[in-house]
Amino acid sequence: MSVTQIVITGGPCAGKTTCLSTLDERLTAKGYKVITVPEAATEMMMSGIKIPEVGLVEFEKMLIEFQLAKEKLAMRAAEKYPKAVVLLDRGIPDCRAYMTDTDYAAALAANQLNPHRACHRYDAVLHLVTAAKGAERFYTCANNPARQETDLTVARQADDRTQQAYIGHPHLRIIDNSTDFAKKISRLCGEVFSVLGIPVPLEIERKFLIDCPTRDDLMAHGAVPQKIVQAYLKSDGDTERRIRERGDASGFTCFYTEKKSFSPIKRIERERKISEQEYMTLLTEAEYVLTKTRWCFIWQGQYFELDTFDSDPKRALLEIELTDEKQQISLPPWCHVIREVSHDEAYHNHSIARQGFPTAHLSERVGDGPIRNNPVRAWQTYFPDMTSIL
Repeated sequence: MSVTQIVITGGPCAGKTTCLSTLDERLTAKGYKVITVPEAATEMMMSGIKIPEVGLVEFEKMLIEFQLAKEKLAMRAAEKYPKAVVLLDRGIPDCRAYMTDTDYAAALAANQLNPHRACHRYDAVLHLVTAAKGAERFYTCANNPARQETDLTVARQADDRTQQAYIGHPHLRIIDNSTDFAKKISRLCGEVFSVLGIPVPLEIERKFLIDCPTRDDLMAHGAVPQKIVQAYLKSDGDTERRIRERGDASGFTCFYTEKKSFSPIKRIERERKISEQEYMTLLTEAEYVLTKTRWCFIWQGQYFELDTFDSDPKRALLEIELTDEKQQISLPPWCHVIREVSHDEAYHNHSIARQGFPTAHLSERVGDGPIRNNPVRAWQTYFPDMTSIL
């Protein structure tokens, strides 16, 4: 049985320790065996390994090696139980918040990893925003002697860098300080329950048709691009089946998803990672294929995904997943919204795959074409410049 790995990360003094303890208690009450992986950096520093003495890059290399060993042990133990979940107090990409991209890539390479594999090894990433943003009177260093961010400004910057380190992950959620701490914990628990399918894994999504920003605009706002190849499979009844490859030049991750809609913006969604071999097997059932570039970014504590299509460079789709249909959202002002299309079937991915983007044809009917008969990866067909390191 597959074990779910969930990273609980965030800025300094965000409430991770309390949240992890509460999650342990509530998940145990629901029949889960909870295995928690403590923060590796704190353990190392408290054991006497100091960054000034060993150097930052060497410290991070050791930290990644230590983190990998801890994760391997946790997963090995979790697999002994019929119903288990692994909660991690920070993940490997947290290192990226304190390093240059070049040094981070070198530290990963020393541990046989790359940026894509380091981020997408986890099933979900939940970021708790530091108290230095919106709950300043509760900010303290007293509960963690290894904490170095004694200044509110430094704490906010660390929080921003940590958020940025995980942008591109398909299930990154930001838990801010817009409510009191008890409700902050409740919102976190709700996100974890959603990942685990308690009681059912709901997807609530709003979608907007916008004028396509330029690449420079997207990059200026910290957006991270991901190439996506999405194939829709033969299906009986009203359940949508699809497979997806998502990634960048450092690698792709494969997913299998089943969706069933019961309102225009609310769906039951079950998704799992699959191997490259299973992906290739399922690809033989594909009826339609959709390709796009997805730009992921954070705006005012909200995680947005913006899809662009080569066939229509003037238009794009801006999406955000919610935990509640009535949840208020703040759209980025640099995205010119034409109209909301959440309820417009023509702008849903499965419709675009079958009929094309409403203003331009996009999809390719697989039929008996080259993808079905040629045993190559779909992403290699559409993006031959990419190199997989799965």
